[in-house]
Amino acid sequence: MKDESRSAGSPAVEKYIIFDVEGRMYALPLERVTSVSHIPEITPIPDSSRTVAGVINHRGDIVAVLDLSRVLGGKGRDGKGSNMLLYEHEGETLGLVVDSISDIREVDAECILEPSAHLASELGSHVIGFIGNDEHPIIILDLERKIEELVYDRRANDIKEKE
Repeated sequence: MKDESRSAGSPAVEKYIIFDVEGRMYALPLERVTSVSHIPEITPIPDSSRTVAGVINHRGDIVAVLDLSRVLGGKGRDGKGSNMLLYEHEGETLGLVVDSISDIREVDAECILEPSAHLASELGSHVIGFIGNDEHPIIILDLERKIEELVYDRRANDIKEKE
């Protein structure tokens, strides 16, 4: 959430939730995360993308749950991961399975560094930047872009299967 009390010349500050997926630290804007919980029972969806862990019932609503490890190109949780972030995307709630949640941190916009060429090539277009250093970065994700890529890829696969 942006701090409106700062003067016009002051850097913008945003809060990020910091979490771990397969030994790497990531961050998402806290304003997009509505809840943090332990992983409830997930119901698998047959023939779904490998990035979709399944669905849960969250307060009477059916919520799709993504395996963030697989979304980021990893091997997947396979029973690991004990926490879930509920994330708002275009008015819909998505569950994101993560290994652990470590912190909530305020970050000045000027402290967000551009991703190195190595980091950008490894993680693709869904990295906004990072905080920290190259050896121990906390990678700030552009999950909106990654979710759109997943939806587009799924639609393209559905079209190919119908042809």
